[in-house]
Amino acid sequence: MSFDYGDDSADKATGEGELSELARLADQLEVFEADVLRAEEALRAAQQKRDHLSQHVIPERMQACGQTDVGISGGRRLVIKESTKASIPTASRVQAFRWLRDNGHETLIKRELKIGFGKGKDNVAAALADDLRKQGFEFDDKVTVHPQTLIGFVNQKLEAGEDIPFDLFGVVRLKSAKVVSK
Repeated sequence: MSFDYGDDSADKATGEGELSELARLADQLEVFEADVLRAEEALRAAQQKRDHLSQHVIPERMQACGQTDVGISGGRRLVIKESTKASIPTASRVQAFRWLRDNGHETLIKRELKIGFGKGKDNVAAALADDLRKQGFEFDDKVTVHPQTLIGFVNQKLEAGEDIPFDLFGVVRLKSAKVVSK
């Protein structure tokens, strides 16, 4: 069996202009891709400079002056805000979930076995997983705490003056400067 691919000479005669236009467009695409890479690098550099100034330089200077809120020109204010970041590091997942369960906070845990189990349903998920394993089923068993839920929990505990293991929950307290316009 053979296929007829047609006469190449006719395609070359009518397609050369189109091919050169495609080559020109490919060159243009490469230029734009390089422009995007440079812009992304410039954005990352600007973000790093901003973060250094807002999270280190200004908070340290304001702390040295004993200030957290300062009026500046133009009716603006320079304010230090404190925020908390938290995420359970992969290396401490088992210990973090054990700590939550042992300390009565198992309702923060979300567990999924191809179906979603909401917060507070960890015991139901564990029982179902055991039953499914006994019956020979294979499945994904995903145990998580939603990032915003974890941050809320950590903030609540810190505000109440309660100790929590910062290392297990990847807790980082950040101070950052914001310029607030009236």
